[in-house]
Amino acid sequence: MDRAVALTAQGQELEELARDADWSVPVPTCPGWTLLQLLRHVGRGDRWAAQIITDRADTSLDPRSVRDGKPPADAPDAIRWLSQGPLILLAAVQDAGPGTEVATFTGPKPAAWPASADLAVSGPATGLLLALLRRQPAEDTGISMQGDTALWRSWLAGTPL
Repeated sequence: MDRAVALTAQGQELEELARDADWSVPVPTCPGWTLLQLLRHVGRGDRWAAQIITDRADTSLDPRSVRDGKPPADAPDAIRWLSQGPLILLAAVQDAGPGTEVATFTGPKPAAWPASADLAVSGPATGLLLALLRRQPAEDTGISMQGDTALWRSWLAGTPL
């Protein structure tokens, strides 16, 4: 699936989930976070990346300094704010041009996602989790890998449990 389409689709799913939800409920996959904190994180994250691209930043940006980085207080406006995030990010990439280099976690890289990854790991969420937590060898979990599998071993060796 096209990454821009996936970003937009995932954003819409989160909006739908948040629309009628209690924003004070804990998010089981984000210990210590409520749904409101997750929504703020996602909405600000889109704007954070967009601002880095728009400003052609060559160093990372403090998330607290993101323009329009906080959602409005009322729910309908906050949902609208959340839904605009992916569109703002995609517009920033389009305006800058996909080859424009900007700051990333791993140094300057093009603003657009690369056409493919060096390694793709896919499979059931349970299998991925078991392999990531080293509870079972990857080959026993039902996950598949395409690409440079040495990266998987390197990642496991370089990350703490």
